[in-house]
Amino acid sequence: MDFVAISSDKAGFVLQPSGQRYVPWGHNYGSVDILEGLKNEPERVEREFAEMKAAGTNVARVHPELPALLQSSNQVNQEALERLRQLLRIAEKSGIYLHVTGLASYQIKDRLPWYDGLDEESRWKVQEYFWFTIAEACASSPAVFCYDLANEPAAAGKPAD
Repeated sequence: MDFVAISSDKAGFVLQPSGQRYVPWGHNYGSVDILEGLKNEPERVEREFAEMKAAGTNVARVHPELPALLQSSNQVNQEALERLRQLLRIAEKSGIYLHVTGLASYQIKDRLPWYDGLDEESRWKVQEYFWFTIAEACASSPAVFCYDLANEPAAAGKPAD
């Protein structure tokens, strides 16, 4: 699997070292919470990646959730981190690149009281730690197409909701 790079004319992407043009085509991969899915049904994730590839997909947007990866503001859940590495191996095997989207916390039951209680500066530090952790785990894998640092970063409504 080649690495994806910005083309020399900055008008698109190429694969390195082959130089072949790369046009991302895919979708969200959200049939399961990706890290939970890898814990409980790794064969399902592998099968679905194979099915996506057979359908012509070459990139899948995945959402490793912050509550799954961090146990505290400076401690990683090592099991979840290994599942992220497992996802990279599945992506490499299938030939599907990953659009890694961050800072998600989709289930209210998974909210982190310690995170909710942080001030803004401390939240930025946690987010930095989250992305440092992701980048370190993914750095050597050609399967990462891109990172989406803050998925839909604004939310409307009352803070209590």
